[in-house]
Amino acid sequence: MNKLKYLILTSVLLVSLCGCSKKVDNTLDLSEIKYISELATIKTYYHNVAKVEYEAQSGLTHIFEKDRILWLEYTGIAKIGIDMSKIDVKKEDNKIKITIPPAKVLSHDVDESTIVKIKSKDGINPNPVPVSEETAAIKRAEDNMIETIEKDGQLLLQAQDRAKELIENYVRQFNVSGEEYTIEWIELKESM
Repeated sequence: MNKLKYLILTSVLLVSLCGCSKKVDNTLDLSEIKYISELATIKTYYHNVAKVEYEAQSGLTHIFEKDRILWLEYTGIAKIGIDMSKIDVKKEDNKIKITIPPAKVLSHDVDESTIVKIKSKDGINPNPVPVSEETAAIKRAEDNMIETIEKDGQLLLQAQDRAKELIENYVRQFNVSGEEYTIEWIELKESM
């Protein structure tokens, strides 16, 4: 019985050591970096207000209606980063040239649970604001918010710098062979 245990233990040890003789591929392959579609590097929260002005309708059924004003207050999240499909990576010996597009707003969402509606007072006959008007007002406020972010050069630069840092870490992670790579950044002014 002791010999059987010894034989099994020896076999397991030999099988596990056989896997150690496999040579590790030390080459740096940058083609996979293009498979990341977008790299969100900054997530920012914002508080926004949308205003709806809805006029009283005309006709007998709308007698005593008042013009309505509706304020919609809400919180949203914007993700800022770069479009990785626009990155160009070239390796020449120990030099890696990476062309990177400018950062932009990748996505934005309204946190529906934070929407607060503040309505003006009703007249004798209510004049409800249609949901389509509320949705249009939020869309206008969102467009304005995106425009504001896109004009914030400091925030976009910070997002682009963070993207560079993440890409550089990705490149350095595959440096198993110990080679030194010099990374040269080429920043595009506009998307390709």
